[in-house]
Amino acid sequence: MNDYERIPEIHPDLPADAVAVDECGEDLCTLTTTAKICVAPAYHARGFTSAPNAVQVRTTVRDALHRAALGLPTGLFLLVWDGLRTLQTQREIAQRFAISLRLCADEKERETLFQRYVSPLPKSLAQFTRQPPPHATGGAVDLSLCDADGNSLDLGAEFDQFDENAWLTWFEHRCSNPRSSRADNKRRRLRRILYWAMVGAGFAPYAWEYWHFELNTRAAAAFYHRDVAAYGPAVPWSGNSGD
Repeated sequence: MNDYERIPEIHPDLPADAVAVDECGEDLCTLTTTAKICVAPAYHARGFTSAPNAVQVRTTVRDALHRAALGLPTGLFLLVWDGLRTLQTQREIAQRFAISLRLCADEKERETLFQRYVSPLPKSLAQFTRQPPPHATGGAVDLSLCDADGNSLDLGAEFDQFDENAWLTWFEHRCSNPRSSRADNKRRRLRRILYWAMVGAGFAPYAWEYWHFELNTRAAAAFYHRDVAAYGPAVPWSGNSGD
């Protein structure tokens, strides 16, 4: 698989509801910056009060990230922004995004955008156990590419830039125009490199965010046509998480 191959279209609504959860009990670990991975907790840097200055994931996710990083061309490195989230952080993200959507006058559009970019908060312990938000499992990561100094490269959208520029295949379509810019073609190339490195390591992508990938979650199981996910909740249930 070369780094110039087209990113395929991913169905935005994977049948994850049909996937059962059979928690494997795998440990969490804290990611550290290595020769090919730079860890830069984005929500902490942006002042989210509940977000720690660290990124935690399951141990298998850590190992898969190292495999993905080793598959990158010389001079490119993984830049990991986020991993495990508590429900408190998930709620804070939802609240901030809801505030930003107030500028959108169309109620239906607001609802669509919210469902696309923010995982719903579970309203009960039973729902949390059956349908945990991906980042609450320790199996989801948000990441991009950087240079040797940890400087984020231009892949066409900033972290949590919730518009069409963030869509996984946006630049596949944009660059189908022979008049597309050199900058856009470079963004497409970098997205392809990231996509194939992550999928090659066993991760599943997300259609609306080029930076979001999952391993052993319900969505990942659906992407790979499996009936059971190995990762359930890896953070405590918070009874007011549906507020």
